[in-house]
Amino acid sequence: MRDAIVAALLLVATATGLVGALGAALLSDPWARLHYTAPPAFAAVLVAGAVAVEAGPAIVTEKAILLAVLLVAASPISVQALARATRSVHPTGERKR
Repeated sequence: MRDAIVAALLLVATATGLVGALGAALLSDPWARLHYTAPPAFAAVLVAGAVAVEAGPAIVTEKAILLAVLLVAASPISVQALARATRSVHPTGERKR
């Protein structure tokens, strides 16, 4: 049962990361691409959950949870930095078509 839960969590995390990567790769507008940078950060929470289910209470679980928290906390900061960098390239804020 535990292996099925771990497999399901990893499958959903992989799908979330894949959707984020495809969305960022396929969209031509840099402003729209910013929306697809968040899902992979939340996939880290699913991976940390899979590690917690597999390893139980261990140091590796604590490290996985800490890494997931750091990735989720850093995601809005990186999106803000990317938005500012995009704005410096397109100072008028107009979307290129």
